[in-house]
Amino acid sequence: MNQARQRFVASFSVLRIRDMRRVWGSQVLSEVGDWAARFALAVLVFDRSGSAFLTAATLAVTYLPYLLSPIITPIAQRYSLRGMMIGSDFIRMVLFALIALPLPTWSLLVLAFVAGVASPPFEAARTAIIPEAAGEDRMADGYALSNVTFQTAQAAGLAAGGALLLLIGPEAALIMNAATFGVSGMLLVGISAGRQPPPPEPPITRTRNAFTLMSHRGLLRQMLFFFLLLALADAAISALLPVFLRSEDINPMVMAALIATAPIIGAFSGTVVPREGSPTRLLRISCTITILAASPAAVFFALAGTGQGWTTVILAFMAIAAFGVTIAADVPTMTGSMMMVPDQLRAPFVSIVQPGLMGIQAFGALGAGAVATLLPTTSTMAIALILPVAYSSWALLRTLPPAVIDLRTTAGAKEPESAQAEQTSDTPLP
Repeated sequence: MNQARQRFVASFSVLRIRDMRRVWGSQVLSEVGDWAARFALAVLVFDRSGSAFLTAATLAVTYLPYLLSPIITPIAQRYSLRGMMIGSDFIRMVLFALIALPLPTWSLLVLAFVAGVASPPFEAARTAIIPEAAGEDRMADGYALSNVTFQTAQAAGLAAGGALLLLIGPEAALIMNAATFGVSGMLLVGISAGRQPPPPEPPITRTRNAFTLMSHRGLLRQMLFFFLLLALADAAISALLPVFLRSEDINPMVMAALIATAPIIGAFSGTVVPREGSPTRLLRISCTITILAASPAAVFFALAGTGQGWTTVILAFMAIAAFGVTIAADVPTMTGSMMMVPDQLRAPFVSIVQPGLMGIQAFGALGAGAVATLLPTTSTMAIALILPVAYSSWALLRTLPPAVIDLRTTAGAKEPESAQAEQTSDTPLP
């Protein structure tokens, strides 16, 4: 308990570092503003067009640029991580201000797409700049804080967007949200981290080098695959949970509370999860968390489908709470993967992960919907959780030292060799 409290304090004490404080403030403003702007934009398009299709398309075009991230991010990085973040913020500020003008509906979709192009480089640069802003020794604390912020920013952004729509209308809400990007950019002007431009080489070379690194490092591939499977499960549960709760005729306020439970628990768990040690140890921690949390979550989801009334609500809460803990596994996984990637390849590495993450989430949501037409909704959510549990079990056994797997080789003389081999395998490429 004492170690958990120390990690919780460390997650927020990293804000004492000036650069990290500014990077975090920028993340808060940009992510809250981004979600609020998406909400306001969707309402504005519907008010002007009356078309449900165009309203849905508005949200879709903000995600499409992530497919171009491996190309956009390395090109933007030719200046510096700091410059890439500042440029992305000011581009979004101008474009979202333009969207508030009385323009044709089709032009709103174009502007939303162009504004969305600036989001992947910003997020890739923010992820890559944390080790320098917080210091390599506080990298894990920086990522824990970033995880908390990400989990809460979506809810805060949607709430802010709704409040602004109610008080001042969609056009004024978009202008105010545009201002958040401007303030975020101004915060980043004063940071010292991320000023150094990358080596002078073609942008596609950095992407190719990041892909080569990922394909040649087995441990890095395992971390990435683990991260994608968790994202698939998250997308499946996020898509089906409202369907299940609504079909059980649960009170809308209770529904909202249950849906918000997972990100809240995930945000708290991310601040106390162990995140010290080598990349191999960090992957083991992520796998252990997933096995211990997702396994009971799958059981509770399956049981929730057989309950009635408040029994269903209680079982659903237990399932969602357990699933929320698995979100914390992202912190050691992200920390371990960034430890293995050289500084100049961190942003291109994230840019490769981004489209895969978006694709697997889309597949998870659509696949879960298709399976739910054949199986009960709760059974489908349980199956989605079994996938990362199965992979975590395999990865955990694969990364355990030989002395743990084979009890016959636990002679004391061999333990240092295993530890040395583990440390060597986690050394980043030059």
